[in-house]
Amino acid sequence: MIKLIFIFTFGWLSICNDTPYKVQVIDKATAIKVKPGYYLKDDDSTFVYKGSKYFIEVKEVFDERGNIIRAYVAGDVGYSIYTQHEFCKYKNLLNEYSLTKVIDVKLIDNHSILVNGHKIMTKEIDKAKKEIYYNLKSRDTLYRITYR
Repeated sequence: MIKLIFIFTFGWLSICNDTPYKVQVIDKATAIKVKPGYYLKDDDSTFVYKGSKYFIEVKEVFDERGNIIRAYVAGDVGYSIYTQHEFCKYKNLLNEYSLTKVIDVKLIDNHSILVNGHKIMTKEIDKAKKEIYYNLKSRDTLYRITYR
């Protein structure tokens, strides 16, 4: 009987630990790996991940409900800033830059997340900095989600 209670309790805890929990996304950055010889301007946003420098092409900022409120898109002369007003005014703006209108992220475990219902294998989940790193199709494109 005690073995049965132990097995039931252990099984219940393992199930509870595998249930995904929702995080509040602050921003999502889409970055490309900086190759040798690639020129960066002084106002270009970058970050370093595992010894490699990444140039942020697009940074999307979200409100507490996961709706996009602002986007920074890299251009020839700095970053263009788009707000909710522009998203409403120019309907194709979200599609043109592959922006996420609404984001819903759930942590499944230390190696995978759910983004808008799609399971994604992560490169790293840094719980101290509250950052999630992952690739989709290209190894040179890295996505970084910052959450609360």
